[in-house]
Amino acid sequence: MLRRIAAAICIALVPGAIAAPKAKGPTECDYFWDAAIVARGFAIAGATPAQLEQAMAQIYGEINAQPPSENEQRIAEILGAIGRAAVVSSSKRASEFAAKLSNTCYERRGDMNSVLGVAL
Repeated sequence: MLRRIAAAICIALVPGAIAAPKAKGPTECDYFWDAAIVARGFAIAGATPAQLEQAMAQIYGEINAQPPSENEQRIAEILGAIGRAAVVSSSKRASEFAAKLSNTCYERRGDMNSVLGVAL
């Protein structure tokens, strides 16, 4: 599954999304916490958006020529939104950004739009 997610990350990192899809449960909130800490860590270290995109693709899946499934596309869109939010976040520590995302995910039953900076 993760192999095809990266194929859609390029699309997901393109600005202009109205709202990010929601996490489907606590396991996905945990998965996105991990992605948030990684993305913000790279952003704090000075990674450009292109470098961040490449790193996320390496960590969360390999690029695959097959079209992603609907669920993989949804996850890729969330990962892209996390990457964009990590770059513009003012959090001094990666763990701070990830905790905010995770807490919001749990409290709002998967809706992370307020942290990801997309329209509600």
